[in-house]
Amino acid sequence: MVKLKISITIDEELIAWLSSEIETKRFASISHGIEYALTLMKEEELRGSTRQTKKEPKTIKNIEDIRNTWWVDKNIGFSIAKSGGIGFVNFNNIIQKNPELFETKDDCREWLINKLKIDPPPEIEKDKPLKRGIIPNRTHAKILVSSEDPTDPPKFTPNRSTVKYPGCNEEHLNIPGSPVKTCGNCGGVLSITSD
Repeated sequence: MVKLKISITIDEELIAWLSSEIETKRFASISHGIEYALTLMKEEELRGSTRQTKKEPKTIKNIEDIRNTWWVDKNIGFSIAKSGGIGFVNFNNIIQKNPELFETKDDCREWLINKLKIDPPPEIEKDKPLKRGIIPNRTHAKILVSSEDPTDPPKFTPNRSTVKYPGCNEEHLNIPGSPVKTCGNCGGVLSITSD
């Protein structure tokens, strides 16, 4: 490497410090000290450009902004209302999934309670109780079979029918849409006639 001779102007304090470092044998000369300092500065700038910038430390305002963003993005108020209220919230789960938001369960509970007071969630319609005797719309509804004795509890049977084959007198499940039934045991065929 070719070195060039230049003339520079430096503060007296820096010259005094550089002279003391030369006496301790850290640098061989004033030129060596200046060259060393410039080399370190150059390397630091190169590392700084390739390194990601450090995140700014979390301040109270930043944490509050992050919490409010989480509240809106995840629709937390609606989720709390849907689950049945603040008493049904799993605070451990919230802290595990969002460690940057809350430090303790008490901190999380307190913040959520205050947020619900400030920004209440929408009302959720609860299922209305069914009137007596009305069967809710289910895919596999049960049919109520009345009993002769009114003190007996009602009996339920599944919504399906069976057919009995004349050859073996065995009952088989009637599958809707199939016009012909064949018994696996006796080979008997029973035609189903539609009403």
